[in-house]
Amino acid sequence: MATSSSLTEDVSAAPVQYDQFFETQPFGATSSETTDSIGFSFNGGTYVLESAANAAVTLYSVEPWGEFVPIAAYGDSASQTQELALGNFNGDVYIDFVACNATGQNTLWKGTSDGTFIFGTSFGTAGMSCSGIAAAQIDGQTFDDLVIANSNGQLEVWESLNGQFVLANSFGDVGFNDVAILNVDTDANLDLFAVGETVPDQVWLGDGSGVFALDASQELSLQGGLRIDYGDVDADGDSDIFVAAPISRGYNNLDGLLAAYIGLLNFSAKDVLVAPIDGETGSDLLWVGPDGTRYFSGQPFTWWNDQFVTTGGTSVTAVDLDGDGDLDVIIGMNGTNKTFRGGPIRSTISLQQSQFDFESVMGATDSAIMNFVFGGNGRKQFCMAVDVDWLSIDGSTCQDLHPDMIGSSFWLDADSSLLPGPGEYSATLKITSNDPQNASFEVPITYTVLGAELEITPTNISAAANQGNGNTVSEAVTVTNIGAAAVTVQLAEQTNSGWIKLPTVASKRLLPGEVHVFLVELDPNLAEVGLNQSNLVVIPDLSYVTGASIPVTFTVGEKVEWLVFLPVIIK
Repeated sequence: MATSSSLTEDVSAAPVQYDQFFETQPFGATSSETTDSIGFSFNGGTYVLESAANAAVTLYSVEPWGEFVPIAAYGDSASQTQELALGNFNGDVYIDFVACNATGQNTLWKGTSDGTFIFGTSFGTAGMSCSGIAAAQIDGQTFDDLVIANSNGQLEVWESLNGQFVLANSFGDVGFNDVAILNVDTDANLDLFAVGETVPDQVWLGDGSGVFALDASQELSLQGGLRIDYGDVDADGDSDIFVAAPISRGYNNLDGLLAAYIGLLNFSAKDVLVAPIDGETGSDLLWVGPDGTRYFSGQPFTWWNDQFVTTGGTSVTAVDLDGDGDLDVIIGMNGTNKTFRGGPIRSTISLQQSQFDFESVMGATDSAIMNFVFGGNGRKQFCMAVDVDWLSIDGSTCQDLHPDMIGSSFWLDADSSLLPGPGEYSATLKITSNDPQNASFEVPITYTVLGAELEITPTNISAAANQGNGNTVSEAVTVTNIGAAAVTVQLAEQTNSGWIKLPTVASKRLLPGEVHVFLVELDPNLAEVGLNQSNLVVIPDLSYVTGASIPVTFTVGEKVEWLVFLPVIIK
């Protein structure tokens, strides 16, 4: 049984120091390689679009505690979507997205009033194998335009005309993997940075009308770039550029001239994120790929090698998943994607019992339910452990809890058969969570084990008698069960002396509080003249109950011959 009281333990993360990210809810298919994920807000909700190499584009609604709920799918696995671009391509108030497809044409999906999407149009030439895409108003018109990097073709500029795309320009070599739209130089026009499998990194300067010219002044020679991201990591007002590649690299933008960062060339990556995920001035770097995940905070770069412990990432993005104002990280995987919270999850766990008091008789068990109630704004996993073998947790010892759950229960089982005997026992139940500060608290447990206990009198027997005349001596052995459980007792003689006669029924089951008297007879005619000794034993059927050995001393005298004198009458 357990006392009913209230215990509330706050396991909130303290305001995060941002060198502490912690993994939360995974999502996505287990059998597909994620190629891109992108988040957006709509009508107060948070959504994530995910593309995968062998699956349709999936739209997820993100619940406040981090649960990803799939609500729609767009396209099919045959499209081999490589990257996604968000924008307003038709002039309404809803967000649209374009899927960059390696197979077939690219597709526009138009946003609707409920946050989902409907098919808009297909465009592009099948066989060009779109590998990368970026969206922005590059010509200064009303709608967002597109720049597409084709692995089997050139860079292409597609102008949006109220939801329809028109090819405005194509240029460059064949074999691009990705493109980014940003302002590289110091004018007001947007430029391009492009990377490719067999082409070196390139800067294309824009004139504001959608026309771009290769910037030959840049001394860039490295090839094999896979993905691009950019941000002002040194807070000088210029966008610095970073490339995920078998030889990853970064460029410091010095008023339009790109200079390679030293020390970022020693690992292979498939994607890179440039974002202020540490909450401080300037952007940070997060690389994912076959060499693991590398997180560089601030400028000069500080490598935190233990924050995102995962290998094999295929994409990375930053989204405020829980609406707390802090950027969270999604790492796409070849399988289930991983999420890492970059800000505090404020959570509480309430336990309806402040302690547990079990009670049973020896050999029996007792059980109780431990009820948890979860509050706050995040999903947490709580686990329990015990420090003794006689107490066990029935079922799963760990469980995810989130605010929409009414509560969660664990059964605790106390088994007295694993104990040496009756008594008072104590244990500790420890509750831990995957809180970044490893929050935990303990609940005391007591177990009262009741059993049978005997009171036996007398402790010894001493008697005397003479042989003859068939006389015997009666003695009583009184056994009282002063314990809390029933027990069966048997009266026996330790050695068969022959002169102690036990009762016909020499065993008795005694309930708690019951008294029984065994009568024994001592026969002097079957004993030796002189001192005779033996032992009576009281034997309980429970191993933990103490019986008794009663010494018996019997002094036997010789048979007394009586002389009878008859009166003689003399006459």
